[in-house]
Amino acid sequence: MIPKRFFRFNYAVTILLLFTLLIPAYAGAETNGSDTGKKPAAIHIGAILPLSGELASKGKIEETAISLAVDEANEYLAKAGMDYQLQLKVIDSQNDPAEALKQAELLRADGTHIFITGSSAEVSSLKAWSDEQGTIVISYGSTAPSLGVANDGIFRVVPSDRQQANALATLLEQENMRHIIPVYRNDIYGKELSELLVKEFGQFGGTASEPVVYESNTTDFKSVIEQIEVRLKASKADRSATGIMLVSFDEANQIFSQAGQTKLAEQTASLQDVRWFGSDTLTLSPSLLASEKAALFAAAVKLTGVTFGIDSNPLYTDVKAKLEKKLGAAVTPEAIFAYDIPWMLAAVFQKMDKPGDAKELKSELVTLSGAYAGATGWMVLDEMGDRRYSLYEIWQVQSDSLSYDWVNLGKYRRDPGLPGYIVSNDFNSNSPDGGAVAGLITGFEGVEFDPNRNVSRDEFTYMLARALDLQGEGAELAFTDAEQIDARARDAVALAVKNGIVNGYEDGGFHPQAQISRAEMTAMVVRALKLSVTEVAKTSYADDAQIPSWARGYVDAAGKNGIIEAADDNRFGPNELATSAEATVMTLQIMKLK
Repeated sequence: MIPKRFFRFNYAVTILLLFTLLIPAYAGAETNGSDTGKKPAAIHIGAILPLSGELASKGKIEETAISLAVDEANEYLAKAGMDYQLQLKVIDSQNDPAEALKQAELLRADGTHIFITGSSAEVSSLKAWSDEQGTIVISYGSTAPSLGVANDGIFRVVPSDRQQANALATLLEQENMRHIIPVYRNDIYGKELSELLVKEFGQFGGTASEPVVYESNTTDFKSVIEQIEVRLKASKADRSATGIMLVSFDEANQIFSQAGQTKLAEQTASLQDVRWFGSDTLTLSPSLLASEKAALFAAAVKLTGVTFGIDSNPLYTDVKAKLEKKLGAAVTPEAIFAYDIPWMLAAVFQKMDKPGDAKELKSELVTLSGAYAGATGWMVLDEMGDRRYSLYEIWQVQSDSLSYDWVNLGKYRRDPGLPGYIVSNDFNSNSPDGGAVAGLITGFEGVEFDPNRNVSRDEFTYMLARALDLQGEGAELAFTDAEQIDARARDAVALAVKNGIVNGYEDGGFHPQAQISRAEMTAMVVRALKLSVTEVAKTSYADDAQIPSWARGYVDAAGKNGIIEAADDNRFGPNELATSAEATVMTLQIMKLK
C-alpha cells in the first residue's frame, strides 16, 4: 500500500471556483432576452466516439455524458435568450483512427466544424486534416505531448502525458519499485508515454528494460507474455522491486488472462509474483472487472494505476449522480471531462462576436476557457491548448470473497510552484502522533492540519528538525527573545542552531513567532541539506528583483536541486508568507533527498 501522506490542499482554485462562471447553477434562471419566435441557429458539433471496438465500454458512457451536457446547455442558452443552440451528432469511430478521419470529413461536408473526440491516436489522425481545413478538435482523453502545439485547432481538456509520466514515476518510487518493464501498444500514445515514464523514473534512480511492443490489431498475446518473461529473466533487479508497466486499453483483459496461465521456463514462480501498473487508459476499465480470469489476475498482482482526477465539488457530485442514474453503473473520469466540453463551449460562445465560428474560436478558446469552471473544476488551458493543472487519482484492483473492484488509494497532485506529490486517502490529522504520518511532519503536535495557515519561524524549525531526525544536545539559546520560543520547538531550535540551519537577526533576536517567508524557508532547507551555495548576482526568476540579496544564492541552489519550482508566470514569490502546505511539501523534499 502507499505510505500515508498529508491531507490534500488546493491553493487558489477553491476560491476561484466561487467567482468563476458555474453556468449550470444558473440554468433555471429567468432572463430578459426577448422571444422573437425566430428559430435559433444551429451550431453543429460532431462527437466521434468509440461506440464499438476495444473502447466501446467507455465510449458509450462518454456519449451519455456529452448528450446530457448538450441538453442542459441548450436549456440554459434558451432561457438566457441566446439565438443559437448546440446541435450534436454522434458518430462511431469504431476505435479506428482512419474511420475517425473518414467520419470527420463527412461531418464537415455537412456543415460541422467543431469536433469532440477521445484518444491520442484519433486526434493524431485528425491533426493534419484539421490544420488544413481550419476545424476545431476538442479531446477529453488525448494526452500525447507531441499533439500539444501552440496556435493550432487541437484543444485538450486534460493535461498532457508529461504530467502523467511524473505521476506514474512518483507512484512507482512510492511503491519501492526500482526496475520496470514497459509494455505498450504501438501507437503515438503508448510510445510517447512509455518514453517519458522511463525518463521520469530515471530521475528517481529507477531503471527500465527494453520495452515490449505489440500492434493494435494483436489478439494473441502469447508472444507478449513470452517477451515479458525474457525481460524478467534477464533483469538483475529483485523481483519484489520490479514492476510491469502496462500502457494499454481493453486488450489488457487478454494479456491478464493469458499471463495468469503461464509459468516461467526455469522458475516455479508465475507472473503473479511481480507487481503490475497501468496507465490512465487501463485504470478504472469496467470491462476488466467483467472478465473473471482477467480480474482474478489483476487482483493477484495488485494492479495499480492512475487516471484523471477531479477535485470534489457540488457540480461534480451532481453530474456524477445524474450519469450513474442514467447508466445504472459507475462513470469514468473521462466521462466527466467529456461532459464539460459542451458547457465550456456554451460559456465561450457567449463571449464571442460570432458564436460557433471556428476561426474566432481557435484564436480565443485558450483565453476564454479560463472564465469557465465546471464539473472538473477550473478550465484553464495553457499556450499549447492543453489543461494547465493536473490531478490524478490512484486506483488498485482488489477483491473480497464476493467480487472484484477498483479501490481508490489516493491522489497525485501538482499545483503551481510545487513538485508533484502523492496524498493517500488514509491520512488522519488527529492521529496519536500529532500529525506525523509515516515520518512526514505537518506542524506542531496537537495542531490540526490547515493547509492555508501561515507557519511561524519556530514551527518550521521544529518541522525541519523532525524531518532530519536531529539528535544530541543542542546549542545554548542566547537569543534576546529565547523565552518566546514555543516550548514544543525549543529543543529543535537549539539543534538547528548547532547544525548551522538557523541563526538570529542583527538585533539579537530569533523572532520565533514571526511568520516565515518563502525566501527564509528556502534558505533553511538548503542549509539543512548542506547544499553547495554560490553567490549569484541574479536568479532566473521573473521576480528576481524582489529576492533579498542574501537569499539569491539559496534560492538558486534550491531551484537547481529541484526543491522549489517557479509558478507558471516564472515567479518565486520570495516575500510571500509560507503556508503549512508549502512547509509540509518542503519537508517531503528533504526526506526524499536525504
